Amino acid sequence: MVIVLLGLLAALALPRFVDLSAEAERAMVQAQAAALISNDTINVAACKAGSAACVDITVSGTAACQLAMASFLPELDLQTYSVQNIPSNTPPEQWSDGLGENEALFWVTRYLVTPPSESWLAQGWNVRQPCVLSRSNNG
Repeated sequence: MVIVLLGLLAALALPRFVDLSAEAERAMVQAQAAALISNDTINVAACKAGSAACVDITVSGTAACQLAMASFLPELDLQTYSVQNIPSNTPPEQWSDGLGENEALFWVTRYLVTPPSESWLAQGWNVRQPCVLSRSNNG
């Protein structure tokens, strides 16, 4: 009887502990996004110091997110990861609203050397371009 109960318990409980792949995928996306944020911070410091390593991003939207990925994390597999932007006039406290299961937030700081136009600033855009990093399920 005890063996039957242990077998039943193992059959019901084991799948909960064995299939951690969804958690692992979420953790991988979050780690890559954290690396992009860290590298953006390093880039801000490099630009403030006048370093030749400074990447002055002067584009907006998804193009800014893609340039950040290519510049700050070139080893990221673009067959596995994709990126899209969040409009930069969205309040920062709303940036993570609606993130999916295999998505994580990062941002790129633009216009570190070349200042944006007055008309651009007048529209309420933020120099931080929020981006959503997504990991495909087949990656």
